[in-house]
Amino acid sequence: MNAFTASNGISVTPSASIVGGTSVNDVALHKREADALREFFQAEADERLGRWRWPENPAYVVAAYFDAHPEPKPWHGAEPGDVFLVTWPGSEREEAVIVPGAWPKAWECVTSARRIWPEVSS
Repeated sequence: MNAFTASNGISVTPSASIVGGTSVNDVALHKREADALREFFQAEADERLGRWRWPENPAYVVAAYFDAHPEPKPWHGAEPGDVFLVTWPGSEREEAVIVPGAWPKAWECVTSARRIWPEVSS
């Protein structure tokens, strides 16, 4: 993480000489400085975890959960011989395709697909 400026205006800049050191002398911090460091470490963790905080209400946090946990698509478990109704990009028409082996790399652009054979039992 690069330099960070806390909401109270205090700048915090990571230093390789401090981070990589083996010992740290006792340091007395004023409340403002301690608050700035607290925000710095929180922002550092947010960046690492892909979180975003609403500037007007920093307690409101949004994580990149859905990017990290994409919902599996029906064709991700396709087996050779399965038949899917596929919608291709730029088309609203469905086309029946038979999976030749593994799901072909060229088919990764599919916008939607549903297996029609063998039937899915619920």
